[in-house]
Amino acid sequence: TGDDVGILVGDFNALDDYRDDGPMHGYYVSGIAGSEGVKADAEEAGLSSPEEIEGLFKKYMVSPFKALRDRGWTFAYDQSVGITSAFGHLIDHMATSVPLQQEGKPEVRYLTNQKFSKEPPDTELVVTDHNAVVVTFLI
Repeated sequence: TGDDVGILVGDFNALDDYRDDGPMHGYYVSGIAGSEGVKADAEEAGLSSPEEIEGLFKKYMVSPFKALRDRGWTFAYDQSVGITSAFGHLIDHMATSVPLQQEGKPEVRYLTNQKFSKEPPDTELVVTDHNAVVVTFLI
């Protein structure tokens, strides 16, 4: 009915924007570009330049965000909330099918520590490799 609300929460393994100097580009360079499977697929698809291949990877990585926004969904928080992965990035997201009023600000709850940080640990008890984000909606 018209009063229904959908809430999608999960690990997108991506940020909502792809920057040439950002972590998803770094992931592409370190883990994707040199893959023999990727090279074989690119050759079979007739892709000849590294830019073409990375362009498709970029499109793939941001496609969940585009698909949801194109259908009118909104995200409950952005990168200003903090980090959710042990690698220092916001990769866990929450989207709602209609805009919802929030009570207070979304807040990260630390369930992991950063793998490559010289900062003190965020938590003494590591439960997972992701942090949680708490959002309270007024419905």
